[in-house]
Amino acid sequence: MQVFQNNLAWRGAYFGLKYSQMPSFEERQRRKAVKDSLKAAEAGGIRESLPITPQQMKSLFNFVDEQLSDSECDHSLRHTIAFLESQGISPEPVVAWLQNAGGYCDCEVILNAEEKFDSALPSNP
Repeated sequence: MQVFQNNLAWRGAYFGLKYSQMPSFEERQRRKAVKDSLKAAEAGGIRESLPITPQQMKSLFNFVDEQLSDSECDHSLRHTIAFLESQGISPEPVVAWLQNAGGYCDCEVILNAEEKFDSALPSNP
């Protein structure tokens, strides 16, 4: 038992904590509220930075995903740009947003940019 207590004391000293220093329920709630607030602010920033409407972004992602189901990614934004041009949308601001979100080719648009986009939308629109 003494070895176990010494081991716990060592861990506490190593991390600079004592078990009595665990955050209270109120502190955990406060931290959760701060974290939720930061997530909401980030999501709001993502929504405000969209160069096209959310519906157009969803259509873009659906189109690119459908195109990639028929063929492999050629590591370009060929399908993305084709969709934007077919809709009469200037590709430059959209491509810049997608690249900022990690979408440097069509497969990354689906894997990275769509995930970032989805994280900014409310769960129940």
